[in-house]
Amino acid sequence: MNRNAVITLIFLGPVLLSCANDARTSQSRSPTDGGDDRDSQGAEGGGSHLPAPSMFFAAKRGGSNLEIWRASLDMSDATPVTDDARFSSWWPRSSPTDNLVYFYRTPSSSTLETNNYEEASLWKMKRDGTDAREVRPSGTDGWKAQGVIDFSPDGQRVVMAGMVPEGNQANWHLFVANADLSNLKKITTRGPLFLDPSWSPDGKRVVYVSIPEDQVITPEDLLDPLKVQSYFEIFTSKADGTDEQRVTYDSIRDHDPYWSPDGREIVFESAVRPTTPPGLGTWALRAAPATGGEVRTVLDDGNINTVGRWTRDSRELYFHRLVFDPLQGWHIAKINRDGTDLVRVTPMGIDDDQEVDLFYPAP
Repeated sequence: MNRNAVITLIFLGPVLLSCANDARTSQSRSPTDGGDDRDSQGAEGGGSHLPAPSMFFAAKRGGSNLEIWRASLDMSDATPVTDDARFSSWWPRSSPTDNLVYFYRTPSSSTLETNNYEEASLWKMKRDGTDAREVRPSGTDGWKAQGVIDFSPDGQRVVMAGMVPEGNQANWHLFVANADLSNLKKITTRGPLFLDPSWSPDGKRVVYVSIPEDQVITPEDLLDPLKVQSYFEIFTSKADGTDEQRVTYDSIRDHDPYWSPDGREIVFESAVRPTTPPGLGTWALRAAPATGGEVRTVLDDGNINTVGRWTRDSRELYFHRLVFDPLQGWHIAKINRDGTDLVRVTPMGIDDDQEVDLFYPAP
């Protein structure tokens, strides 16, 4: 970012926190140490069988607060795996190799049910919801906010975003750590904003959202959050933060990039019509070649379509979606990679399923 554009926490915080809140959403288990999170061949409870592919997601489903749920990929056998009315539980991410799920919690009394990064604490549990405990409380290491953890494909590392004090302001940076959160290292050096990190299929690179380093942000821009957000583009870098490469160049606000398992493409959501409808906007799923190039539309149907997660064969995307006419609240859907065969996965009548993550047992 142009060094003449000084974005303080006062300005940056509201701009960033609105990035996710308008697009992605509109009794505790025993907190004892569960011991080694590795399980025999990925089996739950230490058995020899492999668990079936499944999804984790956040939902109320008649309750008063968001909990983490687990279901088969066709949404059969949906079962809550957390149960604590004191918190909203959201953003589940399952290790591909270990019996371990990370997720965030915020006080259920908060105005924001999800994507409340300033109050978020990071928790871990086993896939069946047992041995849940807080592992990174809000404010750890002086961070002003935290969120969007994601596992590397081999399950050995995680990447996450944290808002850290720098001089007289606080900026969002990316951090890589071992899967147990040890050896935490900041990998971004320029500033002041990095968001929504995830991994390449070989684990050598990360993909994320940032503002181009040469983008000039004027004082007038700071008074118009939509203007600043339009500068959000997709980038990749090596997992140590070097060799940054820009992927998109279209001045459309982008979020939540995920690399296809076959390595060919990166899918993300874009605010294609940010003011229609007012306060929410219209969000499309789009994709671009992983090395950069022409962006294609996967789904732009006048609704909100966000946080696309690839199936292991790279043929389909699961995502969460809000339909305006006729109104269908947040639900999980899937679509073919080429944009055909859109299917609602959440049963009709349920309107609060969101933030899906797909779990496949390691081969």
